[in-house]
Amino acid sequence: MPAITGIAIAPMGKQVTHVLASKVESPAAGGTSPGPVIDVQGWCIGKGRAIDAVQAVADGRILAQAPVNLPTPVLAERFGAAGDFAANAGYAFQVDTLGLEPNFDIRLRAVVNGAPIARIAAIKGARRPLAPGYDPRLQSLLLTSIGRTGTTMLMRMLAAHPEIVAYRSHPYETRAAKYWVHLLKTLGRPADPAKRIGSPNEFHLDTVAAGLPMLAAAAADYPAAADWARTGYLDDIARFSMQSIDTWYGRIAETQRQDAPRYWAEKTFPDEYAGLLREMYPAGKELILVRDFRDMWTSMKAYNERKGYGDFGRERAGSDEQWLFDVRAGAIQLVEATRKRGGSARVVRYEDLVTDPAAALAPVVGYLGLDASQAAIDAMIAAGQTDIATHRTSESPAASIGRWRSDLTEPEQALANAAFEEVLANFGYTA
Repeated sequence: MPAITGIAIAPMGKQVTHVLASKVESPAAGGTSPGPVIDVQGWCIGKGRAIDAVQAVADGRILAQAPVNLPTPVLAERFGAAGDFAANAGYAFQVDTLGLEPNFDIRLRAVVNGAPIARIAAIKGARRPLAPGYDPRLQSLLLTSIGRTGTTMLMRMLAAHPEIVAYRSHPYETRAAKYWVHLLKTLGRPADPAKRIGSPNEFHLDTVAAGLPMLAAAAADYPAAADWARTGYLDDIARFSMQSIDTWYGRIAETQRQDAPRYWAEKTFPDEYAGLLREMYPAGKELILVRDFRDMWTSMKAYNERKGYGDFGRERAGSDEQWLFDVRAGAIQLVEATRKRGGSARVVRYEDLVTDPAAALAPVVGYLGLDASQAAIDAMIAAGQTDIATHRTSESPAASIGRWRSDLTEPEQALANAAFEEVLANFGYTA
């Protein structure tokens, strides 16, 4: 059974300003893929200038990108006056659907000077979910958020509950589950031809090479082996990953004298790793932690100024304004994550945890089905109030609420309001 079925291609509609014509040659509409990786090939001709690259995007993330430079001599003849741009208008790359929703929607975008200028197509399909065949002893508890939203405080609270196992070390970012999911993603995909040392059987010469170098060779002559490598092998790695996560957190629970744990807890971003963990742990739980995004960005700026270097993506941005809109993309991902989870996840607001932790934690513990005794809640509150001066950037938790009004300059306030105007209302904040 193919891993991906029901592929549909939605081409670019009416011609757009910067794109003369484009077409997805592969995959074919109505086609399938034996594994979770889709081979994408096509061409894109610019209007007035060449297109630099085509990128595949889903859930606000760039999944793959390739330059538009493959020879397309037939197009040069077909498009006449645009021949200079059509002679080398081809592109090809692979898109890994692991981590996307089983019913995925991938957008292809034309890129010029590093910026997307037009959507040229959409690829939709259905991927067979992973089937590890493993009943975990501990369920997953994902704390999904982005930087400076109070994740460390909430992790301290969660770790204080006797039925939740977390590696109790500041800043609570020992991501064991993410490590084993990364192993799954890395070992399960085909080898990247661009990273080969030489021939496919020389993969051992590169200590960081991964993927399945024998897959391409086996596909033609040994289809049964190739099919297992594309699907059954992934299930096997997923099962091993879940067993490893159980063992790791089981040992942590023993050391921390937690006799009857029910969950392991980790911080995660709204990314493909969180998607895979939800797929592997369908009975798992997820908390989506949010904060007024203007305060969040203010805290990021203050943290960077104190540390003396750019963090939270600032090191990759050319200006504060560009950085702010990169941060906005993370906020939009949280909105999308909340929309897609529906009632299966619980949204927690930083401001509620700070102003009335007992009231904020009660529904969380109820959602998790854990001991909700006063003693358990009190222990969580006490853990959350532990003061770590090197981590906070305001005088007190109360002072951290609404700080953007006093800590940002008027131009910065205007930028922050413009960047987050659309996402604030989704979590009950006023613009």
